Amino acid sequence: DRSLCSDLGLPKLPSYADGKVLAVIEAKEDQPFRAAVALGSQILMHQLVNSAWHVTAEVLLPFSVEGQGESHEIIHLVADHGKLLVTTSEGSVFQWRMQDGQAIAEAEREAPAAGPRRQWHAACALPTGKVARLASKRRGAGEWQPELLI
Repeated sequence: DRSLCSDLGLPKLPSYADGKVLAVIEAKEDQPFRAAVALGSQILMHQLVNSAWHVTAEVLLPFSVEGQGESHEIIHLVADHGKLLVTTSEGSVFQWRMQDGQAIAEAEREAPAAGPRRQWHAACALPTGKVARLASKRRGAGEWQPELLI
């Protein structure tokens, strides 16, 4: 099973004034196109209706586990296998089970194991339910080594 990326000819997602915007579009057979757009620590769920994107739901990242109320910086989104995965700058991955563009359960958080300082890039869910993370680890002065952590 191979996925091919190509321009779908869809209308552009709405513009938001909050700076860096990350988005992922999910396409399922016999379903409308849906998109998740990250703005700060919130994710706006959109659905394509009559050639226009409409906000249908909002998903918020939970506050830190320590209860300090800090916001997480979202660095990557992926929608696959009925889940929305959000990777944050500290390497945490939040997962929501999704149905018809709506979260149907509270977020599950998986934090990376303690180890050397890493720069986190992305994550995806494996068929086993585990999470694979793409990161870089500093090897020396200005030199980074790519890592895949499961």
